[in-house]
Amino acid sequence: MFAEVDRQLAEVRAACNDIAARSGILLSATGVGAALIASRIDHLKHGVVSAMWALGLASVLGLATLISALVTGPRPTDLMGWATGPAVASVSALWGAKVTTLEANRDRLLIMTWGLRLQSVAVLVATALALTFTAVG
Repeated sequence: MFAEVDRQLAEVRAACNDIAARSGILLSATGVGAALIASRIDHLKHGVVSAMWALGLASVLGLATLISALVTGPRPTDLMGWATGPAVASVSALWGAKVTTLEANRDRLLIMTWGLRLQSVAVLVATALALTFTAVG
């Protein structure tokens, strides 16, 4: 049972790392888009302002997605306390900590997934607005 929970913990961590990498790439694209739009900021038309708002939203969502607060497991001080108690109680406490950690990391994965989705939509909207403004302006 412990090996399965450890496998799932590693799987969730890998998925979170993958999402963080994608979010970082979108954050870089957002920076490039902001630089391109900033070159046309002197016109301050509605499309530019909307695109800048969308890029700002994408940046905030990207940063929130990148700040991964994954739980790594029980604290070392907890482990020391468990080592001095009965073996059954220690194994039970360790099992509870691992399952709690897995659930917390799955919740964080869900938040990161939705953050990436919303960031992607914001980048797409900003790109569409910027392209429309460039074509019209």
